[in-house]
Amino acid sequence: MNAFRLTRCRLIKPIFFGLLVGLLGAILGLTPAGSYLEETAGLGLQFRARGVRTPPPDVVIISIDKSSSEILQVSDEPEEWPRALHAALIRELHRLGALFTVFDIVFDRQHSDEAITVQAMRETANVVLADYLKQRSINSTVNPFILVSPAPALLEAAVASSDFPLPKHSATVRQFWTFNDYTGGRATLPVTVFYLYALQRAHQELIQLLAAHDPDLADSIKALNANLRNSNGVHEIIDRLTDAFKYRPELVERLSASLAAENFAPAKSRLLAALLGLYAFDNSLYLNHYGPARTLPTISYHEIIRAAGSDNRALADKIKGKVVFVGCSEDLQPEKTEGVFYSVFSQVSAVELAATAFANLVENGALRFVQPINQFVGLLAWGCLAGAICYRLSARKALVIITLACSTYLIASSFLFAEENLWLPVIVPLVIQAPLALG
Repeated sequence: MNAFRLTRCRLIKPIFFGLLVGLLGAILGLTPAGSYLEETAGLGLQFRARGVRTPPPDVVIISIDKSSSEILQVSDEPEEWPRALHAALIRELHRLGALFTVFDIVFDRQHSDEAITVQAMRETANVVLADYLKQRSINSTVNPFILVSPAPALLEAAVASSDFPLPKHSATVRQFWTFNDYTGGRATLPVTVFYLYALQRAHQELIQLLAAHDPDLADSIKALNANLRNSNGVHEIIDRLTDAFKYRPELVERLSASLAAENFAPAKSRLLAALLGLYAFDNSLYLNHYGPARTLPTISYHEIIRAAGSDNRALADKIKGKVVFVGCSEDLQPEKTEGVFYSVFSQVSAVELAATAFANLVENGALRFVQPINQFVGLLAWGCLAGAICYRLSARKALVIITLACSTYLIASSFLFAEENLWLPVIVPLVIQAPLALG
C-alpha cells in the first residue's frame, strides 16, 4: 500500500506541476497582456527570422517623393501640386497599360485646373480615389468621425473611392481594416481595389461558382458587373455580396468547398479564395509585410511624367497589367512627426501600407493566426508536457530537453510563418512557459 501511495505521489506531483505551467501559459495567451507580447515581440521575431519576401507582380507604387518635388519644381505639399500634373500621370499610366490607378491622396479641395483631371479620369475609366475619416469637433456617441470624400466632379469621374484608416499618430502598423465600422461597414481602399481586380480577372469564375448555389445572386452580380467602372459601381457589388455572405455563412462554406473542387487556373482560384476569406474573420487582417520600405516595386513620380509619350519598353513592362498605387513617400516631408508609420522592418509610407494590404489580398497571403480555443489547448499541452518532464528529470537533463524542444518549436513555427503565413505564439511558450518548467 505504501509503495502504491509513493508511486501515485510521484506521478501526481509532476502532472500537477505540468498542469500549472500549462494553465498559466494558456490563460496568459488569451489576455491582452499575452496578445501584446506576441504582437510586439513575437511577430517582430517571426518577420526578422523570415526576412524579405518577394511581393506578387500585380502591384507597383508611384512615389511622390522628394526628388520628384525638386525635379518637377513643385511644393512639398502634395495637395498643392497642379491637378494638370496628375492628369498627365493618369493618361501616361493608362498609355503604359495600368489596369487601375489608385490615388492614396485626398482631393477634397477644388482647384482651378480640376476640369483637366476630370477629363483624364473619364477617358481612362480606371482611377480610384481616397476618402478619409475626419474626427468630429463635437463629441458624438453615435459616430466620432465624418467621411470626407473627393471634390464632387472628381468623385463622379472616379471608378470608386474609399478610405484607408490609419492611426493619427506615429505607430507601428500591424493590421488593416477590411470593412470600416465607422462608415457603415463600407469596404476600405485595399478591399475596394482588390474587388475591382478580382472582378476584372475572375468574373466568369465567380459567376459560375455563385450560379451553382444561388442563381439569383449570380444574376444580380452579373448585371451589376456591367457598371463596374461607373462611379462606385463596385461598391454595389461589394455590398450585395457582403450582405449575402455575412448573413449566410453556410453559403461561404459551400462556395469554398466548390472552389476547391473546381479546375480553375491557380491564380483565379487564389483570388476567389481570398475574396471568400474576407468573410471568415472580423473586419481586420494582419499585414504580411514583404520587407523594408520600397520592397514593393516603386517608381518615382517624375520618371513617369518625364517619360510621357516615349517608347520606354522597360517602364511599360513595369506598369502593364498592374494596379498602380500613387502616394507620398516617407522621405517627402522628413520633418513631419504626425502620420509617420512603421512596419517591423522600417519606416513606411501610408501608400506602401495600402499597397501591401492589396498585395496580401491578391495572393491570399495575409497572416493567419491560431483560433483562441486551439491556442489555449496548444499552450496547455505544451506547458503540461514541459512541466511534467522537467519535474522528473535532473536540472541538466531538463535543460537539454527543454532547449531541444524550444529549438524544434521555433524552427517549426518559423517554417509555418514563412511558408503558410501561419502565426503561432512564440513568446508565451518559449520565454514564459519554458523557464517556468525548468523551475
